[in-house]
Parts: sequence; C-alpha cells; structure tokens
Amino acid sequence: MMTLEKSIKNEASQNSARSQALSMTSLNTPDQAEITSEIALSICKHDHTGLLVLQEELLRAVDTYEQALGKLIIKLESNLKQSPEGYLRINQKGNSCDYYYYKTTKQRPGQYLSFRANQKLIHDICQKSYEQKLLPSVKTALHSLQKLSSHLRIFDADSAYDKLAAARKPLVSSYFLSDHDYVFYWKIAHQAVHSFREADAVYLTDNNERVRSKSEVIIANLFASLGVPYCYEPIVTIGRVDYRPDFIVLNVRTRKEYYWEHLGMLDDSNYVDHSFRKIAIYEKNGLIPGENLILSFESASAPLDILLLKQLIQKFCL
Repeated sequence: MMTLEKSIKNEASQNSARSQALSMTSLNTPDQAEITSEIALSICKHDHTGLLVLQEELLRAVDTYEQALGKLIIKLESNLKQSPEGYLRINQKGNSCDYYYYKTTKQRPGQYLSFRANQKLIHDICQKSYEQKLLPSVKTALHSLQKLSSHLRIFDADSAYDKLAAARKPLVSSYFLSDHDYVFYWKIAHQAVHSFREADAVYLTDNNERVRSKSEVIIANLFASLGVPYCYEPIVTIGRVDYRPDFIVLNVRTRKEYYWEHLGMLDDSNYVDHSFRKIAIYEKNGLIPGENLILSFESASAPLDILLLKQLIQKFCL
C-alpha cells in the first residue's frame, strides 16, 4: 500500500513534470536534448486531438444519416401523392375482419370491401395511414440532426489558442498539438537505448537505425516510406520484467499507438514456444492482437509478405 509520504512525493513529481511540460510547449519546438521522456509523455497525454477525430467521424455519420432521412422523406412524400384517397375502418370479429372504406370523413355509411376482391386497395390505404404517421417523425429527426450538425461545426479547436496574445502563447499548453509537435514529443517519450553484441550482424534502416534482422529493416523502411512514426524496441514493463516489442507505431490522425511484433523464425520450435508465451503475457496485460498489438510472421516456407505488411499498416496506422 502506498504511504501518504510516498503519495505526496509522487504527486509533487508529476506536478513538477507537468510544469516543465508547460514551459516546453512554446511556439517553437525545443531541442530534443532539453526534454526527458517523462516530460514528453506528459505533453502527449495532455493532447486531446482525438476529440477532433471523433468530431469528424460524428459529422460524417450525421451527414450520412441526414442523406438517408432526406431520401426517405422524398420516398414517403412521393408514395403519399400516389396513394388512394380516403381511409379505412377495420372491425375485427374473432379471427376475421370487416373492412369499410370512406372516401371522405363526411361519408356515411362506409363502403364494405371484400378482402379477396379489394386486397390491393386495402393494403394501399393501410400503407398510406402508416406513412402519414411516419413522415412527421422522420422530418422531426432530420430537423434535429441538422441543428446538431450546425452546432458541431461551430466547434473550432484552434480558435481559443489563436486568439491568445503572442506573449501568452508560450505560457499555455494547448490541448490540441499539431501533428508535427505531437510526433516530436511522442518519439522522445518512447525512445530507448539499444545494446548489441559484438558478434551481432549490422542491419541499418534508411534512417540509419540499427536493428536486429533484415526483416526489421524492411518493416522499419516501410513505416518511414508511408509516413508512419515509429520507435524501435520500446520498453514495456509488465510486473517487474521489461519487455521489448519490435516496434511501437503511431497513427497520427487518431493519436492511437500500437505495438508491433514480428515473429520471423517460425521454423525454430524454441523460438515459437518463447514467442507464444510472450504474447500470452501481453494479452493478460492488455496488449491484444488486432486491437493494440499487431503481429506479422514469416518462416522459410512463407517469407515476409510485403503486400500484407502494407495492408496492416494501412488498416491500423494511416
């Protein structure tokens, strides 16, 4: 159990990091050397650009819904113009019904209709009655959606910050970082030191980063060519053990990050056993394949599939 003294120290440490973060988010991105991973992570957590993504998705859904309701209104109005005059009174007697047709509300008595002989007319009048009740409801829904859409479009995330005086902007931490600034801090937050043995082969990416296999070179270069920010072998602490997935990648638009494991030695039974035990640990601790963990595979008989890699990147990272 955390003691009060430790709790106070932790809170003070977080506040200190937050204060430093505030001073870092100025008009100009600071030098990377000035920022710790703790500060960078604090700045990234402060970003709420994901709200703008939700706003875009909601507006698209509202627009689609508006179009569908508009088409339905046109169809209902067209049907009602072509529907027969009058209305129908139905008297149910046990399992049978009697149908009486009234051309106007003043007509008395109603004209008896045999169901067999007048099935289409009976159906058309009943359908008209239903559509007459439905149409006002659809129009109300459309009107409400149009009002919602106009209110949603009023929200401008940048306006509050843009209206600040120039002297105030360096003192304010915006809730909506630019993509460039967010990627800058995100990379610092996930940077890690890597160690290699002298006997290890040297594999370099196009960004001159050293990795551990040719396949990792290919994957990293794909990230770079498609504009996907990534960090190599970030540290993930589970319990007291540090794990290093091959990559962590960022979907800049949604601000969602994914860990990426490439299982490249599936012909080796020991490697397969170790990999599956590691993935099981990931799953038990919230890293779920297809949600926030991406897996790619290869073996001697099934080499690395570049097209499939691009599809995975397109699906999750762009």
